[in-house]
Amino acid sequence: MSHRQRRADPRRFLDLGLRTNPFVEIPPNDLSGGLPPPYRAADLLDSRWKAIQILGHCGSGKTTHLVYVGAHLSERLSPCQWHLLTSDGQRPGPHTQRPLCRPGQADGVLDLSPWTSARALLIDEAQRLDRRGRNELATWCRDDPERRLVVATHEDLRPSLERCGPILSVELGHPDLGYYQSLYDARIARARRTAGSDFPIEPEALDAALRHSSWRPRRFIVLLYFVFESIDRPGPVTLDRIEVALDEALDFLRHDPE
Repeated sequence: MSHRQRRADPRRFLDLGLRTNPFVEIPPNDLSGGLPPPYRAADLLDSRWKAIQILGHCGSGKTTHLVYVGAHLSERLSPCQWHLLTSDGQRPGPHTQRPLCRPGQADGVLDLSPWTSARALLIDEAQRLDRRGRNELATWCRDDPERRLVVATHEDLRPSLERCGPILSVELGHPDLGYYQSLYDARIARARRTAGSDFPIEPEALDAALRHSSWRPRRFIVLLYFVFESIDRPGPVTLDRIEVALDEALDFLRHDPE
């Protein structure tokens, strides 16, 4: 169960001056919120890049950034296909109509024939592709000057992707305190319904949220989701509010693989 499916009565957030829980999962085609990326949208849409690599450790926000890139590309490039490779094969993403891997074949074996007309492919967990699969993707991208390839990966795939042409590689690494404060502020601003609905997070509360989420963006967002599920009035997010929601959030995270 995703944390967006476990929701308090939405009317309660209206009473708080919010449209919804600020940390609910954002739909993939919604550009109004999400992670503040370490690059400008103009860089992503620069036609000189044939391939974009989003590199980072587990929980660093790769998938969220991939969705952000995909939503921007979908506005400019049509059709734009997005595929999510997982440990047990392939799960379609929001822009997918057919699987990327051949039915019954091992993970990493590709069938790119349905996507000859696509102008962009976005692939999560791309490190799961074997060498042949990586080379097939690079060839697919290289064979048409209009095609773009965007991958999120734990492993640096530039040796394979260089066959596509110029590459933009973005390493998420470990975001700093300013990044998380910006993320928090952006989510509150996105959800705010009335001007007086302020929920500033106190420094001690932000520090506790980061400590308990191990400085991982997705865990940070999930923890604050549960914090706002328990808030009953506007005002600062204090250390006490973090601690009230902590047990439930950590229990959820223990049963929710990233």
